[in-house]
Amino acid sequence: MKTALKIVLFLAMVPLLQHCSKSVQYNSNTSGTGSGSGSGSGTGSGSNGPSTNNPAATPYSAGQAGVPLPVDTTKKDTTTSKTPRIIITINKTTPCSATGETFDFIATGVNIPANATYTWYVGDGTIKYTSTVSGYKYLYPNSYKVVVQATYNSQIITKDTTIKAYGSFVKPAASFYITQPNSSNPNYVALVNQTSSTVNFKVAWDLGDGTTSTDYSPTHTYPSSSTDKVYRILLTATGDSSGCKDTISHAVNIIGIPATPSCTINYNQTDSCGPGLETFNFGALVTGAPAGATYNWDFGDNTTTIGASAIKQYTSASNFLVKLTISNSSITCSKVVKAFGINNFPTANFYYTVNAAGNTFNFYDSTITRSTTLQYFFWNYDDGVQGHVANTTHTYVKDTVARTYNVLYGIKTTNNCSSIIQKKIFVPSL
Repeated sequence: MKTALKIVLFLAMVPLLQHCSKSVQYNSNTSGTGSGSGSGSGTGSGSNGPSTNNPAATPYSAGQAGVPLPVDTTKKDTTTSKTPRIIITINKTTPCSATGETFDFIATGVNIPANATYTWYVGDGTIKYTSTVSGYKYLYPNSYKVVVQATYNSQIITKDTTIKAYGSFVKPAASFYITQPNSSNPNYVALVNQTSSTVNFKVAWDLGDGTTSTDYSPTHTYPSSSTDKVYRILLTATGDSSGCKDTISHAVNIIGIPATPSCTINYNQTDSCGPGLETFNFGALVTGAPAGATYNWDFGDNTTTIGASAIKQYTSASNFLVKLTISNSSITCSKVVKAFGINNFPTANFYYTVNAAGNTFNFYDSTITRSTTLQYFFWNYDDGVQGHVANTTHTYVKDTVARTYNVLYGIKTTNNCSSIIQKKIFVPSL
C-alpha cells in the first residue's frame, strides 16, 4: 500500500518538473526493487533510477531544465599545442662598432615550467648556465653551432641554430711611427706601418701636403721652406672582409731652411702711340721676406705706394731712382729708370736741300722720338717714285712749265707707333 502511494505522488509531480527552472537533483540510487499493480497480480523488478553522475542518460530531452547539452567533440579546440619547446632569439652588434661584434642569446620557453634551468653551448667550447647570454664575443671568425637546453622534472628540451661570427679582431688596429733617417735631407721621412689585424686589410695615407699613398710603409720628401712646417699624417686601415676602418694620425715637423734675403726690381715700359703717358709696371723678386711683410715703393718723384706690384706714370722727363723696402726686415733694393713723361708717340719730320738747277733734292729725316727708335721709313716723291731709307736724294725731271710736288714722309718706331708728314717742293721749268 505504501509503495502504491509513492508512485501516485511521483506521477503527480512530473508536469511540475517539466516547467520548473530550478536544477533537478537526482538520487544517487543505482539499484532498487519494487512492486506495482496492474491488471493482474504478481511481482516485478523496478527500473534503475537516474544517476547524477550521468545526467545525459536520463529519459529527459537535452536542453530541458536541469539537463545539460552533450559535448560536441568535433568542435574541440586543438590549435594550441601543449608540447614543450624553446624559442631562440639572437641580437648582435656590427663588427665595426665601438665594442666590436657582440651577441645576445635569449631562450624563451613555451609550455616549460618557470623553474626550468637553461644551459647554453655557444659553439666555441664555452658553456653558460643562464636563460640569457649577453654581450658574448667570439675570438676567431667562424660558423658556430649554438645549442640551448632546458631541464625540468628530469626532462631535457633542446634547440639549436648556426651563426656566423667575424671574431674579435675583424677591425684593424691602425698604428705607425715616423722616422727621418737622412740627416742631410730633413725633408725626407719614412713611415713605418705597425697596424695589427687577423684579417687582410688595405691602407691609405694622407701625407698632409696634398699627396697620398697606398704603399704599406711609404717614404716621402716634403717641399723645402724657409720656415718650419708641421704636417699631419693620417693612416686609414680597412678590413677586406668586413669593411671596418680604423684611423690614426701623427704630426711631423719639417725644419725650414732660411733663405738669404735678397731683392731685385724688374719692370716693363709701355708706350702710347696716341695722347697719353708712358706707363711703368714694377714688380720685384724677393727672397727671405717674413710672413705678412709689406712692400713699400718710392718712385723718386715724391710719390709712394704699397703692394707686391705697382704701376707708375711720370709727368716729366727725367731719370728716377725707384726704391723698394720690405717691412719687418732689412731687405731693400733700387733701380734707375728713364722716363719721358710726355706723349710717347713719334712725330715725323724732314728737311731738304736743293742743287743750283733746282731739281735735285737731298731729303733728311728729323723725326722726334722719345723712348723708342725708328725702324721703318717711307718716301713718296709725288712723281711715281718711292724711297725707303731715312736720308735720300731724288732728282725730278724738268718740264717746260714749273711744277709743285707734294712729298710725303712716313715712319714707324720699334713699338709700332707711326707718324707721317707732307711738304710741298717747287721745281722750276727748263
